[in-house]
Amino acid sequence: EALRLAPGDIYIRRTQARTLGLLADIDAPGQDDRLDASIEIYRSLVDQSPTDLDLRLQTALMLETRARRVGSQAANDAAAAEFEELRRLAPGSTAALSGLARLAVQEGRLEDARDLLEEAQRLDPKDPGVKMALDQVDEALAEASD
Repeated sequence: EALRLAPGDIYIRRTQARTLGLLADIDAPGQDDRLDASIEIYRSLVDQSPTDLDLRLQTALMLETRARRVGSQAANDAAAAEFEELRRLAPGSTAALSGLARLAVQEGRLEDARDLLEEAQRLDPKDPGVKMALDQVDEALAEASD
C-alpha cells in the first residue's frame, strides 16, 4: 500500500513541486531533472487527490513545459491528456482550453487553437489572456493565408 501523507505533508510536497517547477524554468535545455521531479510529485499528489483542480492544472502546465522543451508528440499527448482531464472535471475551465490551444499552436493546428480559444472566450469574455491569445492566433492564421 502506498505511503499516505499527512495533510501538512501534502502542502509541503505541493510547495516542493511548485518550487522545482519554477527552478526548471531557468534550467538550460536538456537539464530537465527538476522539471521531471516536479511532474513526478504533482502526479503522486493527483493520485491522492484526483479531483483537486489546482493540482491537475499545475501537472498539466508542467507537462506542457516538458512538451515545449522536447518537442515530441508523446510529450504533447501527455500534456493534452491532463488538460482534457481538467476540462472533464471543470467544464468551465478556460485554463484547460487555453492549455489545449497552446499545444495545438505548438503542433501547427491553428484552426483548432482558434476554436478552443473561442470556446474559452464564450466562457469568460473578460479574460484578457484568452483575448490576447486569440488575437495572436488570428494574426498567425492571417500570415499563413498570405
